Amino acid sequence: MNVTTHLLQSTACVGIAALVALALKRAPARTRHAVWLFASVKFLVPLSLFSAAGSYFGAWTSPLTTPRVSVAIRWLDQSLSGWGLDPATAGTVTGLPEGVGRLALLAIAGAWAAGVVGLVVWRWRQWRALTALSRALPRLDQGREVEAFDRVMQIVACPARVPLLRCDTSIEPGVLGVFHPRLLWPDQLSERLTDAELEALLAHEVCHIGRRDNLSALMHVVVETLFWFHPLVWWVGSRLVSERERACDEEVLQMGADHRTYAEGILKVCNFGFRSPAAFVAGVGGPRLAERIEWILTRPSAATPSKSMRLLLAGVVAVTVGTPLAAGALRANREPKSAGLVTAACDVTMPVAERPPNDPNASPFLGEWYATPDRTIWASGGSPVPGTLRTKLLWVRPVGSELRIDARRLDGDAGPAAVTIPGGYPWTYQASGLVFSTPGCWQITGTAGGRTLQFTLSIPDPGRPEGLDAAPATSAASAAPAASLASASTSSRSGQEAPKVYRPGGDVRYPRLLTEVKPQYTPEAMAAHIQGTVWLEAVVLATGEVGDVEVTQSLDDVYGLDEEAVKTIKQWRFAPGTKDDKPVAVLIEVEMTFTLK
Repeated sequence: MNVTTHLLQSTACVGIAALVALALKRAPARTRHAVWLFASVKFLVPLSLFSAAGSYFGAWTSPLTTPRVSVAIRWLDQSLSGWGLDPATAGTVTGLPEGVGRLALLAIAGAWAAGVVGLVVWRWRQWRALTALSRALPRLDQGREVEAFDRVMQIVACPARVPLLRCDTSIEPGVLGVFHPRLLWPDQLSERLTDAELEALLAHEVCHIGRRDNLSALMHVVVETLFWFHPLVWWVGSRLVSERERACDEEVLQMGADHRTYAEGILKVCNFGFRSPAAFVAGVGGPRLAERIEWILTRPSAATPSKSMRLLLAGVVAVTVGTPLAAGALRANREPKSAGLVTAACDVTMPVAERPPNDPNASPFLGEWYATPDRTIWASGGSPVPGTLRTKLLWVRPVGSELRIDARRLDGDAGPAAVTIPGGYPWTYQASGLVFSTPGCWQITGTAGGRTLQFTLSIPDPGRPEGLDAAPATSAASAAPAASLASASTSSRSGQEAPKVYRPGGDVRYPRLLTEVKPQYTPEAMAAHIQGTVWLEAVVLATGEVGDVEVTQSLDDVYGLDEEAVKTIKQWRFAPGTKDDKPVAVLIEVEMTFTLK
């Protein structure tokens, strides 16, 4: 669950609820109360949980092969992951702003926890005080209050017998309790009310009991406690109180209460200094009292929502809940039913351009480029190294942001991919390398600057390598100055008589760079303004010298930069790689970047 995304989702849900409530301003208040309650509960329910549920149920109907889907559905599947609807991340908490250090993170967590604890203690003290008060209060068994209360209970046909408790404290009348409600009635209030006012106010409280308003209030108290820092949470709380009181007013007036008598009774409760009970106790007062009294006096009839409005409400709920369910089911239908099954086709992501705009370092690399909707992150379509499971990816991301790359296989179980992100890229351009553990359909996720780019690549089977020990690539290489050493998977040069060459990983350790020679621009390449990266594969011999070198991704084979890169690396010297603590020949990959200043 991405925390930032969840908050954005919930905030957007509040905005939608506000628009819907505005459209329903002439509808019954109970309808608007339900809309605001839906927005409140959304804070407790991330959409990624619905996506995970859709993935679970969709797996039961998953076909044996990957289905072919339309471009629109493919776009939906890719874009929803940016809104935290990936079921694979439903159980994790991520999405904190990039660059937040450990101390800042601890400070944020401490401030949040302090707010939660403070609210819990405050609410608990209120609950304990009211509970202790209700246990000590005498029960009213006779009197005008009991007679009026019995008449109201008969009108609403309430089957439960709710105790009426007399209290001598100056609090509003209120219903305490969720499953076993008790009605607190201040003794000082009855003598100020006429019989008609008394019956109308008791009817108001009975409406709260019938509507289970204390349960909805308690749910929102939980939301306020966990998300106390979000100002819209408190605004939603005020709207819930306002609409629940208006809903009870509507029911009381529908029972036949005189509007003026009812309004005078509410004003007497508010004018005589009775303090409001706790937030989880449904009382009589509430916000916007003047507007409420004016509404009671004018008694505008609430219009029943039209068929189109009911369809709109149903559509909003269906889209909010159904979209993540559909996203999860769509993903599930692209995954196998069993761990060993490999789907027949890979639904690769469609590229958006041949090159990213306005980036001189990446502009020479034509091909398939992917991008986020706001075009803040770009990634090349991958340059597979022939005969290997190695793919080079070029990225364009916000200046100075840290790039994070993750890869997971979609069509079967596989070990993690080894990711190499070399340093020395302070600008927007960034090179990277991935070594996949198996061929198949792989989803690549890149994150930088608070944005996420996700796309799918098909990694072909390179065939079984010959002449190389297949030590698994388990970790990325440590970066040496002006070069990065990365784990690689490559085939041997057939027919070449040379020492046995190993790949880094497992018990095979990387060579360590001792002597580095800087590459030089050729005058022709400088005049042509050529810049970019040459990728090389080199064998570091057991003596620490560089043996065979091969250009795996060319930058310039016309003006001599490729040759310059080969000549330069031949002059490097290493502390040799080892296997079982013995020097051996190790195959490494080197990235050599040419940049014009």
